[in-house]
Amino acid sequence: MIRRAGPADRPGCRALQSHLPERAPALLASEVGDLLAAGPRGAPVGYLLAVGGLDGDTSAVHLAELVVAPEARRSGVGGALLDACCARAGAVTALVAPENEAALALYRSRGFERVDRRPDAFAAGPALVLRRPAGRQS
Repeated sequence: MIRRAGPADRPGCRALQSHLPERAPALLASEVGDLLAAGPRGAPVGYLLAVGGLDGDTSAVHLAELVVAPEARRSGVGGALLDACCARAGAVTALVAPENEAALALYRSRGFERVDRRPDAFAAGPALVLRRPAGRQS
């Protein structure tokens, strides 16, 4: 179900990005980082954009974006994307809006812990910095 996104997935990922309150279209378009997709080729129902080293690189990975289509939420897609990323990475960090309870619950269930708060991380307000140490099991 989870795979590296290919060129055919890019339009679908751009469409999914519209569901994020804070978007980074230039980052998604730049092909910097690793893009994982869930769902059929050419029609993903979710994606995760990780900046840093996946596939055994022990350096930290930062989750730049994780989004699931509204109709596919609460079906395990977000967890599967996060699990695939964590299985291939060393330490993993993410920024999450403090009021995003669904995202916070997902990250906590995968062993992430709050390590900082950035008051101006998002245009709309602060972000919590979450981190999952290398080698942590979910």
